[in-house]
Amino acid sequence: MTNHDDINGRQHFNKWSETYEPSFMQWLIFDRVHQGVLRRIPANFVPAHILDIGCGTGRLLRRMHGRWPGAQLVGVDVAEGMIAQVRHHAECVPTPYRSSPKPLPDLMPFL
Repeated sequence: MTNHDDINGRQHFNKWSETYEPSFMQWLIFDRVHQGVLRRIPANFVPAHILDIGCGTGRLLRRMHGRWPGAQLVGVDVAEGMIAQVRHHAECVPTPYRSSPKPLPDLMPFL
């Protein structure tokens, strides 16, 4: 396999999906980034819809669900393994997640 065969990283992220959630990188990097993103959103802002493109295991969407439980959440990722992990970790979050290598026309309300 050449680097061009996995141009969107699907195979890489499918392999990583099993260890992605418990990885030290979550608390070292991603949790801090997520906290920074959420801090920058005004307290009085209440979204109706939230779309996370490249949602990984859904960690940021779970945080957003905690802050805005009434928002419709959608997570999209190219790696089926990541989406499987989302479903495993987000049983209590009513969020549709999907794996798709192509644009999803039904997401147009989010754009």
